[in-house]
Order: sequence, then structure tokens, then C-alpha cells
Amino acid sequence: MPDLIERLRAALGPSIRIVRDLGGGMSRVFEAEETGLGRRIVLKVLPPDLAAGVSVERFRREIQLAASLQHPHIVPLLAAGEADGLLYYTMPFVEGESLRHRLQREGELPVADAARILREVADALAYAHHRGLVHRDIKPENVLLSGPHAMVTDFGIAKAVAERSGGDQGVTGLTSAGFAVGTPVYMAPEQAAGDPAVDQRTDLYALGVMGYELLTGHPPFEGRSAQQLAVAHMTQAPEEIARRRPGVPPQLGALVMRLLAKRPADRPQTADEVVRLLGEIVTPSGETVVVASGETGLPTARSRRLWWVGAGVAAAVVLGLVIAKVRHGPAPALDENLVAVAPFDVLDQRFAVWHEGLVDVLSRDLDGAGPLRIVAPSMVVSRWHGRADAASAQALGQSTGAGLVVFGSVVGTGRDSVRINAAVADARTGRQLGEVDRRGAADRIDQLVDTVAVSLLSELNRTRSIGAFRIAGLGAKSLPALKSFLQGEQLYRRADYDSALVHY
Repeated sequence: MPDLIERLRAALGPSIRIVRDLGGGMSRVFEAEETGLGRRIVLKVLPPDLAAGVSVERFRREIQLAASLQHPHIVPLLAAGEADGLLYYTMPFVEGESLRHRLQREGELPVADAARILREVADALAYAHHRGLVHRDIKPENVLLSGPHAMVTDFGIAKAVAERSGGDQGVTGLTSAGFAVGTPVYMAPEQAAGDPAVDQRTDLYALGVMGYELLTGHPPFEGRSAQQLAVAHMTQAPEEIARRRPGVPPQLGALVMRLLAKRPADRPQTADEVVRLLGEIVTPSGETVVVASGETGLPTARSRRLWWVGAGVAAAVVLGLVIAKVRHGPAPALDENLVAVAPFDVLDQRFAVWHEGLVDVLSRDLDGAGPLRIVAPSMVVSRWHGRADAASAQALGQSTGAGLVVFGSVVGTGRDSVRINAAVADARTGRQLGEVDRRGAADRIDQLVDTVAVSLLSELNRTRSIGAFRIAGLGAKSLPALKSFLQGEQLYRRADYDSALVHY
């Protein structure tokens, strides 16, 4: 990005000094200093190919509207302009980290923290909605954590970009180009469908997706293409939060699931309502309590004492069961037809992309063969620890509920050849059910992977009825194209959307 930095320095002159490149998503982000005030700021620049289609006047109008927002949980906009054909805006530098960084570090958050963050973001949305401004791109990347408080950033930016061509275009327009008017993982069904009349309830759906991720460590739908995510948001019911994390208070889980309703009319209708409901759940000290909520049918304040007594009895029962299980019980119940494909050990950096690439390709090959179903690659990668061995494979199966785990290694066997060793293990016992070892040309490793998949299915056919199957592959006729796609998948799983876009 040095050319862009030099171009900015020349256009902005001495009034703004660029300190360092912070990366970015829809815009390129820099830490900078307003030299006249000695103030640290964040400078965000729209990429030239995106800015080329944006009306400068409309961009300024949207930014000016967003700049009028003055709220403790909204990062204010300071200035906006155009320099040498580049559209930019500035905001204060917020000490802390993004919510995305915290999620990447910790996974699911403590319930009290998740509820407090959701309430503060909902409060910011309520303030903006009252002033006619819909964010359109609520996600952890756009929530900054400053001390104990959450602050929403980039109000008005998605709208300004959307109107470069007269309105939202859903996943087939700006979103698929990488400059999402909304981000596919967090898109409301009506937004994914390209409905130009999206309103504040679109932000509430995205808030629900984010809440689901804060409480379970994962969004309700992930590990798919933008189009597949759009279909999932429009047609599939998310798994209940209580099944993923039983310890979440029922009233909090119920509220998040209401926010995820497919029909806008079935969601809470205003952010004010969400703030009120969260206020009943979160005490001033940040703890969660059981309260009445007319929409959820939860216990009233009068029944709290009985609830706590019941919780104490339940805890005693659970403790007894845990003790009994440790002493005598079987391993946790696992789905014998659910397969987790672990990242492969790669001992030659020429094949580094196949460390996770085999997770993507083998998962696609094995999914739907007979009774087999696969664990989403994004979940596997986030929960994988250690090397590709039987012990790590068994731990992966226990953490994902998969009864079968595939693991192995990729080794270069000369300048032009490669060897793939793959084994499938029973996650209950750790016993190896089968092993395949295949060699082939390095420049046709994609075909070799499909051969490994067929061989693994033949091994599994000994213990379950696989029947006829079709190797799905990823549809690539070009190995460089396939490798670029796999690199894009890996970057997408890490929320590095700009880099993923380049590889896609």
C-alpha cells in the first residue's frame, strides 16, 4: 500500500501526518495525527475503485449526517473530504481493541459482558435510529471496546457507499464485490435479498447475529460463500442458543433468537425495546438476573427465589452426575456419522495452503456420502489444537460432537511429487478405523486429494453403508485457481476480508 500512502501524503499536505497502516475492511485505515492540534486520529480512505463510483457530494452529505451523532457509545466523525480523487473521513483514535479482536482471543464471552456490550450497542442504535440513520453493517469489526465500554463506528459509511449506484444491491452487488452494504455473515434476510426499503430492524437482526456470536463463540451461519450465507439467513433456522451453550440465561437467549426472526415484523420493532429488555436482564453491576419479559414467558420477579432454589438443586444434581461420570460413566455422546476433518500436518512449505486446504476439500468430498455429514471447516479450525495425531483427533471429536475425525500429513517426496497420508479415528475410543497413503504429482495434488477421499470412503464403508457417492470437489479446473480459492477461504475464516477478496 506504499503508493496509496504517498498519494495521501501528497494530497493532504502537512495538516495530517500518517503514522501507520492499520489495515481495514470496506475502507483502508491509518493511524494519523492532526498536526495543528497534536491529536491522534484514525483516517479511513475508500479504495480508489470503490470511490470512483461514489458521488462526492452525496458522500459528504451522509458523512455530515453521521457527524451530527453525539452519543457516548458512538465514535464521532470529525471530518470528511476528497483529496486527489480519494474519499476519506477521520475520527478520534480510540484506545482499546475491536470486539472482533476480543472474540478471536477469547471465543465466547462471559454472559454479563456479552449482555452489557449488546445493551450499549443497542443504545447507540436507538439514538441513531431516532435521527433517521440506519447503520447497515453492524458486526464485531465495527464495535470498539474502550475500557469497559462499547462504541459503534462507521455510521453512515455503508449508506454513502450504497448510493453510488442508487441503492443496496444485496449479495450480488456491492457485497459480492467485497464492499458490503452489510456483511454476509451478519445480513438480515431482507438486506441479503436486495430490498431497497431496509429499516432499523435490519440493524436489529445484525445485532442478534452478533449477540449469538458473543454467547456461543460462533455466528449462527458461517463457513459458506456469500450466496450460501444469504440463503441460510433467508431460509434456515439457527440452532437454539441453549443447545450450544446451556448456561446462557433463558431470557437472554430468547431475546437474541427473537432478533434473528426471518420476518422483520417478528423481531423487536425498535432498538429502544431491545435496550429495555436488556436493562431488565443486566443489573447495574453487570450481572444477569431472571426477570419477567412478556414476550418470552420467563419467571417473574416474585418467583426468583424459587428459581434460585431450583437452580441450587439442579446444580447439586449436575455435580452428582459429573462425579458419577468421572468415576463410572461412558464418554460423551458423539454422532457416529458426523465427520470432522482436522488440519493436516504439512512438512514442506510448498504445500502450506493444504494445511487447512485439505479441511475444505475433503469436507466437501465426504459430506453427504451415505449417512455422513461434516463439521463446518470454520468450527474445526477454531477448535483444533496440537499436531495431527490420534490424541489431538480424539480431542477435536469430543469438542465438536463428531464421532469420526480425519487427520494426516502432507509430505513432499521429491521435486515433483507429494505424498498424503490420511487416517480416520473413532473419537469415542481413539481407535484408528482406517488409513490411506497415496502419492502423486505435485502439480496435480487436487486430483490426489480426491483419490484420498475415495479411499477414505472405502475404509468407512466397512463399518457403515456408504453406498454410491459423488466426489464434489470445488469445481476448479486450474490448480493455481483452486489454491487461491483455498487461501481466500482461510483468510475469510480469520475475518481478513480484504485479503480474502484478492484471493477469491
